[in-house]
Amino acid sequence: MGFDTNRLVVALLCTLVLLEGGSLYLQYNAPQYRPSPIAARSTPPPPVRSAEPGTVFDLADLPIRGSAAAKVVLVEFSDYECPYCVRHATDVGLKLKKDFVDKGRIREAFVNNPLPIHPNAKLLATAAICAGSQNQYWSMYESLFSKSPKSKVDIVSLAGTLKLDSAKFDKCLDDSPVSAQVIEHDQELAKKLLFTGTPGFALGVAGADGRLIVKKIILGAQPYEVFEKEIGDLLRI
Repeated sequence: MGFDTNRLVVALLCTLVLLEGGSLYLQYNAPQYRPSPIAARSTPPPPVRSAEPGTVFDLADLPIRGSAAAKVVLVEFSDYECPYCVRHATDVGLKLKKDFVDKGRIREAFVNNPLPIHPNAKLLATAAICAGSQNQYWSMYESLFSKSPKSKVDIVSLAGTLKLDSAKFDKCLDDSPVSAQVIEHDQELAKKLLFTGTPGFALGVAGADGRLIVKKIILGAQPYEVFEKEIGDLLRI
């Protein structure tokens, strides 16, 4: 009789455990308790999105190359010390220049967005601005990305290969409030367009007033085909 009583007690305990477990399952799997997919995992932003209506900015103070007759403009927001920026500039960027900029189909502009995680990024941006004061911005741009200088000595050496006035360049590199103001202005523009990483790109159409009407935002070092499609779509408008 004692054995049967023990079996009955065990059976009742098991039943209670199953009922409690079932109750908890139903409670925490009800719709109001299920985590949403967004909360469960962070979804990366799409690589290409339409710009918010009314997104415009002035091109006048930016380094820009290509035919003045080209209305479509691709603006690169970049960091000379960012490896993804280097990847774009030395690969996809060169192809875009050859296929679109050099053929007069689009113009290309540059905005400095040095990230705080890169200790030399502002110095490298300053080097490009200082070279630009001697009409060698894009030559320095290409050298900085292709050579990836690691120190001021390396930067000065690059300036020498570009035949810059060394005294003017050195002075500008060491103490240029204008360069600092340019970088600060550029970073504010990057914030306005919500570029928190690099590289990022604003693609749009230049208006008669010299301002860019931004149509598309492209995030990251995307494949050539992504840029080709978006540029092609604008050229057909």
